[in-house]
Amino acid sequence: MKAEQISILLPVHNGARHLRHTLQSVLAQTDPDWELIVVDDASTDDTAAIVRELQDTRIRLLSNPRNEHICHSLNIALAAAQGRWIARIDADDFWYPEKLSLQRAYLEAHEDCGACFTYVDVVDEQDRPLGENESWFVRHFHVENQPTPEAWQKLLLTEGCRLCHPSVLLRREAMGEGYDPALVQVQDFELWLRVARRWRLHVLPTVLMAYRASEDSVSARSAAVDRRSDYEMGLMIARYVDEMPPECFREVFGLRVPEAANRLDFACEKAFALLERTIRAPFYRSRALDRFAALLHTPEGMARLREKYGFRPVDFYRLSSEDAANGEQWLTAVEALPAHVLIKASAKKLLRKLGLLQSAKKLIRGSGQ
Repeated sequence: MKAEQISILLPVHNGARHLRHTLQSVLAQTDPDWELIVVDDASTDDTAAIVRELQDTRIRLLSNPRNEHICHSLNIALAAAQGRWIARIDADDFWYPEKLSLQRAYLEAHEDCGACFTYVDVVDEQDRPLGENESWFVRHFHVENQPTPEAWQKLLLTEGCRLCHPSVLLRREAMGEGYDPALVQVQDFELWLRVARRWRLHVLPTVLMAYRASEDSVSARSAAVDRRSDYEMGLMIARYVDEMPPECFREVFGLRVPEAANRLDFACEKAFALLERTIRAPFYRSRALDRFAALLHTPEGMARLREKYGFRPVDFYRLSSEDAANGEQWLTAVEALPAHVLIKASAKKLLRKLGLLQSAKKLIRGSGQ
C-alpha cells in the first residue's frame, strides 16, 4: 500500500439501486492509485452482493452487524484507510473520470490547502441534470472561493454548508479525529468548519461529479430530518462560536464594541453574533437567547450588557417573546428562493402533515408527469 494513495470512503445502507453506477464511476477514474472502503451498514438488499461482484483488489467491503448510521460507518472506514488523501462518495452519486486526478494535482501543488472540492451536476433519479428552477442544490453548491480560512468560516457561518460532501478530497491530517458521531445531518458541515480553522479550502470551478437529489439520501427532507437538523445546527454552530479564539472571532464577525477585550466582553459579542450574524434560523436564535440568559443571571454580565451594549433585561424579554423564526436576514434568505421552490416546499409540507404525501407522489407518477 503506497502512502500517496487516495482512500475513498463509501458508507451505504440499502443502496443497491444506484450502487453499480457509483462503483463504476470510481473504477473509471483516470487516477488509478486508490483504495475503496465500502462499509455496508446492515443492508437488507443486494448491496453487499453488488460490491462482491467486482473482482478488484483495491476494493474492501466491511460490514456492520447492526445499522449504526452514517458517521459510525464513516469513522470505521477512516480507521481502515491507509492513504494520504481521503475522498468521499455516496451510493447514489457518481464521479466523472478526471475528478481524483485534478484534485490530487491541486492539493500537491498547494500545501496550505486542507480540502479540495469541485462544482457538481445535480441530477434526478434518471441521471438527468437539473436546472436552478428544479433544485435549490444547483445554486447552493456553486460557491466562489474565499481568500483566507477566516473568510471561509464567515461564509459557512452566514450562508450555510455551501460545499458538496461527495465532491471533496482531503489531506488525511486535516481530518483530525474524523466525524462527530453526535451529528447526522450536519456531520460534513462540522468537518468543513473544523478544517477551516487551520487550513485553506478550495473549490475547483469545474463540474467533476453528479450529486443526486434523492429523497432517500441523508439530506432528503422530512419532518424528522428537519427537527434533527434544527437541533444539530444549533448545537454545532453555538459550540463552534463559543470555541472561537478572540482573534479569529474578531476577523470573522467583527465587533459590535471595538474596545471589547476580555472574556466577559467576548461572551457578549458571541451572544450577539449568534443572534444577528450567523444564519438566521430558530436553532441559532434559541442558542443566542440561552447565552443572554446566562449573562443576565450574573450582576457582572447584566452590567456589561447594559453599559457597553445598551442591552437591558427588557430587550431580552422582547426577544424571547418573538417568533423564533423572525429576523430580517432569515426572511431575506427565504424570500430570495424562487417562487416555485417555495410553493413546492409549502405544498409538500402540508401534504406530509395531512399524511397524503406518498399518495400524491403515486398519483403524479401514475399520470406520467
